[in-house]
Amino acid sequence: MINTTGKLLTSADSGFTVPVYSLDPILEGIQSKEIMLKLDCEGCEYDALDHVKAVNLDKVKKIAPEYHHGKYPILSKLAESGFIVKATSSSSFFSKKVNKSIGFIYAERYFK
Repeated sequence: MINTTGKLLTSADSGFTVPVYSLDPILEGIQSKEIMLKLDCEGCEYDALDHVKAVNLDKVKKIAPEYHHGKYPILSKLAESGFIVKATSSSSFFSKKVNKSIGFIYAERYFK
């Protein structure tokens, strides 16, 4: 996967601290198997999905991540994890302007 976490962050003398969490501690606290997860974290979707434990990702029924650097790494990860995946093409004006492959993925799994 592509490591983009913190790529656009810079040091500043003013502002405030924002805590950053991986998906694991968030999903570990949830017992339901009806989780719908929306990911739009400006490129860190790859890292977030690459590092989540399988036992926690197994709790997610539907997931809708945005992609910024091509859809195939995320599509592959979700398909390998048992999701049926669909993706939009990256044909927006913005993605062409900045030479990035940006779009949306929708994935769902059907539990027994």
